[in-house]
Amino acid sequence: MIRHRRLRHVRPCRTALLLVMTIWATTVHAHRSPLKLALWGGFDGGGPACQRGIAHAAAVCANRAWDVRNACLSAQVDGAPCDTVATTAAIQQFRADAVTLAERLCDGIDLAPLGFSLLDIDIDVDAFCQQLQEASASAVYQPALHGETIQSVDDTTRLCIAATARVATALMRFSFRARRRALDRIASQKLGPSVKLTLVDQAAARIERVRARLEQQVTTECPTFAAIYHRTAGTVLTLLAQRGDCLAGATYVQDAVLCPTPVCGNSMQELHEQCDDGNLIDGDGCHSDCTLEAAPSFSLE
Repeated sequence: MIRHRRLRHVRPCRTALLLVMTIWATTVHAHRSPLKLALWGGFDGGGPACQRGIAHAAAVCANRAWDVRNACLSAQVDGAPCDTVATTAAIQQFRADAVTLAERLCDGIDLAPLGFSLLDIDIDVDAFCQQLQEASASAVYQPALHGETIQSVDDTTRLCIAATARVATALMRFSFRARRRALDRIASQKLGPSVKLTLVDQAAARIERVRARLEQQVTTECPTFAAIYHRTAGTVLTLLAQRGDCLAGATYVQDAVLCPTPVCGNSMQELHEQCDDGNLIDGDGCHSDCTLEAAPSFSLE
């Protein structure tokens, strides 16, 4: 892959770039293999600011996209209408805005030390933003999903989903911030390998403390969580907390914090999956290989 040295001198055609993003964003992260954390960071010049900007743009997009999709799915669970066309358009605009923001914050920066090219930034920011809301929706709304269609549920299940959505939002946002703060510090300072690992471990410990507290909260609000989700609250929240690791893996080219390997059947739609309802049983809208059994009647893509 050709590495573009200066963004101001290399501006791909926007139409061509959006076409490539559409093809690639759902399949892979674009940047090269992650560097060992011991060798990553301490960037000179505008590198740290650009690195912060890439992760910031992706996180803002992911949060906004999740907010609108969550609102849409919540309305459907409550039996209210949702304008899926407007929701789709809003998410697409968030994705385009995030790419534009990342480009602007990194304009004129030598991207090679960060492990990116201009096209890498666009693809990775867009891909993370898209995949976050897909993963979150499948995990939180799993009790009401048949394929990608929301079905009616009883009041107990509806209230449990609402409680899970609230804690999921809080947990993912905290996880994003904790991971970004640790890696942004490593990116901007000349630190030894042991200090870098300590910062990463401290961030993980903070995320785990918040996850445990939110697990107690959702279990109190939904005592029948395990019966409704067919998994413990701790398992579901651990998957959601790992979205912060996915942000790090997509927007920081280092090997210490990466998105976990996708697992079909874990109740979270991940890379290369069309659905994931938490089981490997056919005939329930989602095949055992995590592909949809029928054309979805509701899709935000």
